Amino acid sequence: MQSQGSSEVLPPAAQSGKSGLTGTREPRGCPEPVRHITRRNMPHWSMNGSIYFVTFRSRQGELAPSERDVVLSAFKFWHLKRYWLTVIVVMLDHGHAVLKPLRMAAGGDFPFAKIMQGLKGFTSRQINERRGRRGQFWQAESYDRIVRDEAEFIEKWNYVRVNPVRSWKACATHCER
Repeated sequence: MQSQGSSEVLPPAAQSGKSGLTGTREPRGCPEPVRHITRRNMPHWSMNGSIYFVTFRSRQGELAPSERDVVLSAFKFWHLKRYWLTVIVVMLDHGHAVLKPLRMAAGGDFPFAKIMQGLKGFTSRQINERRGRRGQFWQAESYDRIVRDEAEFIEKWNYVRVNPVRSWKACATHCER
């Protein structure tokens, strides 16, 4: 059976004491003020102390197993340096992750947008080099969401964890063998 994705699961219980979840569904009720809101086609919220669920997609085509490993390795490299990576999966044409930016020495969290920009830029260059191509590899915009409570954290963690299984079952049912 061919693997549909590369994934890594880190134990959610490894966070100390405070869960790091914002504890509310309304941004104005969060314990720390919203630091930044941007909008392209979708809104992107940034708030200190938040956990993020992110989905990123290739512009076209599928990633080879070695290319999925490049993406997985890049995400794992920055775990405990710029963010706490809870769970990640890299599928054939997209990936999902749940992560929490860490505090910088100068104060505040590592900016989530800069984290994603760095990861997508590095992996894009690596994959393009392997393919002998240039240009943008990932879609310009990722879907990201601040995880607002423990129930949503568990929902997103489970979504990422079982995504390869759901994809394989769907393919096994509908794809040619």
